[in-house]
Amino acid sequence: MELAQDVMLNAYRALPEFEGRSQFGSWLFVIARNVCLKAVRKPGWLIDPEAEPDRLPHPQDDPAREFEELRDEDRLRALLERTLDDQERRALWLRCEERFSVEDIGRALKLDNATGARALLQRARRKLRAALDRAGEVS
Repeated sequence: MELAQDVMLNAYRALPEFEGRSQFGSWLFVIARNVCLKAVRKPGWLIDPEAEPDRLPHPQDDPAREFEELRDEDRLRALLERTLDDQERRALWLRCEERFSVEDIGRALKLDNATGARALLQRARRKLRAALDRAGEVS
């Protein structure tokens, strides 16, 4: 129901830009498709596609590569435990695994506003990048 509401809101906002070059149903379908695809995408642990849209994940075709990535993910989770405080870990977990919006993270962690949640997420990501750089795992 939330996605349907998002589709309708996006369509309403984009309605002045509808030029009638295609059928209205086709235009609305494209909006719905984009909203649904965005909803199923997981944000990355180190890079948030909403914050850095030029960096897209690479498709995985190689089982050995997938295994390496799973092992790297386990190392990253261990690094999370060592590097971040509880609130930073919770914020990243809510964003990356639970797919919470920044505003919802702010409410869940009882932060003053979304800006506080964004700052917390950025600080956590910077700490992780620095720890990975020190470990020689990210160039």
